[in-house]
Amino acid sequence: MSVLTNPTLVLNKSWHPIDSINVRDALISVASERGVFLNTLDYSQHNIYSWMQLPVKNDNYIMTSQGPIIVPEIMLLTEYNHVPLRKVVFCRKNLWNRDKRRCQYCSKEPKIDEITIDHIVPRSKGGQSTFDNCVLACIECNKKKGNRTLKGARMQLRRIEKMQNGEISTVYYDLPKRPVWNPLYTLKRKTFPQSWSAFLKNFDDMLYWEVELEK
Repeated sequence: MSVLTNPTLVLNKSWHPIDSINVRDALISVASERGVFLNTLDYSQHNIYSWMQLPVKNDNYIMTSQGPIIVPEIMLLTEYNHVPLRKVVFCRKNLWNRDKRRCQYCSKEPKIDEITIDHIVPRSKGGQSTFDNCVLACIECNKKKGNRTLKGARMQLRRIEKMQNGEISTVYYDLPKRPVWNPLYTLKRKTFPQSWSAFLKNFDDMLYWEVELEK
């Protein structure tokens, strides 16, 4: 796969992460003077010309007619200073990401063909297919709950969380929530550069801890 499809984190003028785009689009944006690249070693800012002069020290580069250049990982917009209001689309993929592919009743991680989507308020009772009414459930727990509410089934929601120090904890909760959007939702693969961590660490979102860091 071409490195031009690698993800580049986009920061607004205040250095707040607002998007992720592929390297090809990032190069076009910086060449058009809509932003600059950040050197992840010292956070120095570079236009397209000074970026091409940086020494390439590993095999993560783009070969151009002018020679190899570093694959950019972070782009800073020089004028745009807003934070777009975005919502995570309700779909099976995003529901799986939010719940980490674990049953939200027993915390087990069943095989893909044994994962179901449970409506906390059953559809027969007016429950909607939304983030705040749906969770992943294994077949066994789904059958146990049946066409009842949590109170009626005497069941409680719980999830496994990986903390920043690496420890695993079980958290009990009353209702699920819509995931908070962050640039990781635009990734087409489950990895992102290590250099992004400094900008994404403040996102209170389980997907941040689920997505694998590139080595």
